[in-house]
Amino acid sequence: MGGQFGFETTDGVGTRFWFTLPINANAGTNHRHPTDAPISSGRTHVLVVEDEPLNRQVVGELLESLGHQVSLASCGSEGVAAYKKDQPDLVLMDIRMPDINGMEASRLIRAWEAEQQLPKVPILAMTADVELHRVAHYGEVGMNDLLAKPINREKLEQAVRGWAIRHHRTPE
Repeated sequence: MGGQFGFETTDGVGTRFWFTLPINANAGTNHRHPTDAPISSGRTHVLVVEDEPLNRQVVGELLESLGHQVSLASCGSEGVAAYKKDQPDLVLMDIRMPDINGMEASRLIRAWEAEQQLPKVPILAMTADVELHRVAHYGEVGMNDLLAKPINREKLEQAVRGWAIRHHRTPE
């Protein structure tokens, strides 16, 4: 099913078992804004916030090769500004960046959406740091899912297909 499972053991304390399944939490509910429509195919506007130039270029080019519109930001503050300006369909957010990290940038985006009374655009953490205790924090700041590095074309295609929503637009 494309998920993961694992366990953590501490001598004298016990064992904690965990699993993940790649499902859309909103799949069985109708919490979307009436003008939101799932993107099944076609051009999606994706904001990539990544401080490493090579990673930013590779992810951007992969998305473009899949037919999507891409905006790039090299740090958290630049990503927040680009989000406010462009309001993309999906945000791919690196976690560790200079100035403000991806978690703080996500908090700022969620606060701005609430202030503007806008629907929440999906934000996916883009990181190699997938330790269980850290992953839980990504959701606490408003991130919707995790896109584990290294990223490839198939992972990107699944992420865009599974999470991107067109906000305030008539379905095509």
